[in-house]
Amino acid sequence: MKIGFDYDQTLNTTKGMMTAKLKKKMGDELFIISARHDVNDQMKSKAHDLGIPLSNVFATGSNLAKVKKVFDLDLNVFYDN
Repeated sequence: MKIGFDYDQTLNTTKGMMTAKLKKKMGDELFIISARHDVNDQMKSKAHDLGIPLSNVFATGSNLAKVKKVFDLDLNVFYDN
């Protein structure tokens, strides 16, 4: 499955990381999609820790654009706060 995670208040929490690690272990393809304007070092580090390629990390600039990206990537599940 293709699984997406928002970064702030989702993937940067203990629960979010535990969920992402479980999904990765199950063989799912993971994505980070944030409404931030730029992919920063913390997002890159979290992606690295989870084995998510940087090509699967997106900063969309707005919540509306984030939702569009989720649909464009045809994700099966998206976790957000």
